[in-house]
Amino acid sequence: MAYRIGICDDEQNIVLILTGYIEHYFQLQGEDVEIHTWNSGEELISDKVFGTGEGVDILFLDIELPDMNGVSIGRYIRNMVSDSIVQIVYISYKTSYAMQLFNIHPYDFLIKPVRQQQVSDTISSLLQINNEDRRFYAYRVNKVINKVLVGDIVYLESERKHMRLVMTDGTSREYVGKIKEEINNLPEYFIQIGQSYIVNYRHIRECRPEYVIMDNGTKLSISRGYKADVTDKILKLGV
Repeated sequence: MAYRIGICDDEQNIVLILTGYIEHYFQLQGEDVEIHTWNSGEELISDKVFGTGEGVDILFLDIELPDMNGVSIGRYIRNMVSDSIVQIVYISYKTSYAMQLFNIHPYDFLIKPVRQQQVSDTISSLLQINNEDRRFYAYRVNKVINKVLVGDIVYLESERKHMRLVMTDGTSREYVGKIKEEINNLPEYFIQIGQSYIVNYRHIRECRPEYVIMDNGTKLSISRGYKADVTDKILKLGV
């Protein structure tokens, strides 16, 4: 199966350069890649590739498009079509946008002119995350082992000795377990925000000092004793 990479930039020379970098990376890896390009925000949105199973895995998105701001496009992708899977990598000549980007969850922010090594390192890291999301998380119910995709877990809730997995499709799974043991079985982008909750950083829509709001609209409080650790981990994971 080929990886699907998108590039949206109004400068055609940037599109061509990025296309060459991406093709070079996948040739070295011996992997197939499909590259989809757009020269404007309107063109990208009208293509309706997001929110479907046929979307792109990674989107290199110019933040300063002439017709639509890249921040607005990112919000459209995350909120309007609820696509939390595509990894967005912003590209820009400026560095002044970071605070506007948190709830869009971009993976990275590359400053133009972008170099081959930057693109290769970014793709390599993202494909590793992609593989982690496609790992299975196993839990036991009545001696039967069940599995869900790690990337489909929005958050985990603990009540006494019972755990509940809340999933992206709105369903939940309940089983016997302890939160202090579950956190050790999850990738580093899962954050414990209190005695009762572990959240998937990639499904946080909004983060405040006192609470987080998840993609499904659930508001979860950050316990006082966890605030410093939560802040440190979010800073480590990026904007």
